[in-house]
Amino acid sequence: MSLRRLLTIAVVAVLVLGTAACGGDDGGDEAEGADRTTESDEAGELGPVPDAIDSLTEPPVGQGVAVIGVEELSFVVDACERGPEPGDTPEATLEFRLTGSGEMSGATFTVDVSRYRSDTGQGTPVVTETATIAIEADDGPRGITARRTTAGTGGTWQDLTDPDVDEPLIDQLGEAIDVRATFGPEGARVGDDGLEQGRIRAHCPAP
Repeated sequence: MSLRRLLTIAVVAVLVLGTAACGGDDGGDEAEGADRTTESDEAGELGPVPDAIDSLTEPPVGQGVAVIGVEELSFVVDACERGPEPGDTPEATLEFRLTGSGEMSGATFTVDVSRYRSDTGQGTPVVTETATIAIEADDGPRGITARRTTAGTGGTWQDLTDPDVDEPLIDQLGEAIDVRATFGPEGARVGDDGLEQGRIRAHCPAP
């Protein structure tokens, strides 16, 4: 299920409340709208609207922004961790993790971007990069995920939702990360329902 669908109920509720609050308007907005229409007509046609995913810029330190489909979500980066962590095993060793949180229309969502390495001692180590945006629901958190795996340095990256990818999920430059991928329900594959193009850009907090 896409994040847009998860937020639909909250967004509709906000729109309904806003409409009710404006129910007693005397029509002034209509006149104002007519004026804006006239101004637009005089100015001529507007240029093309920039693509929200392509035009997403790097946020300030300690901040993040995600665009999933048509939804843009701003969030606070709570922490950036670099592994290994105490208790890590060779089969699951943390290399990097960014976590964040924010709110939209009264709903709390979380962002989790991570890179893990698995080395069983047999064969080439496997690196898994994952980005998840989850929202709290009555029956627990629900979310959408992008994930890519590769075996060994310079190995081929695999993404079940996008077989044409040939690069890591996480583009990391210093303290900033940039994730651009196809997001979907956990375990989704190319062609499944609920897939959305998305991008996450975030900057780790200052030390």
